[in-house]
Amino acid sequence: MQRVPRLTWNKTTAEKLDVHQLSIDLALEVARNRPELFDQPRATVPRPDGSLYDQPERLRMIGPDRSGRLITFILERPNQAGRSHIVTGWYASDRDERIYRRRRRIRK
Repeated sequence: MQRVPRLTWNKTTAEKLDVHQLSIDLALEVARNRPELFDQPRATVPRPDGSLYDQPERLRMIGPDRSGRLITFILERPNQAGRSHIVTGWYASDRDERIYRRRRRIRK
């Protein structure tokens, strides 16, 4: 089981989360509430303009907020000091909820 890294952020992170009606405080809350961490492999993804972007390998953190609603956050891989930068986040999709619940059942 991976440990949740110490999270870092900046103004851009806060702005990206705000677009999805999320906050840094909510990311920290989810991190404290026993989320599941999943490897997100490197991928080439299309941009809205049709160009391609090489997305680095990252972590996907999925967990509940205080009310029980599942939220997904994308994190950079932890650095040598064990810190991981929050990239973005959103309310968990149906797919994210399924993989989170499947992992929880396996752990029981």
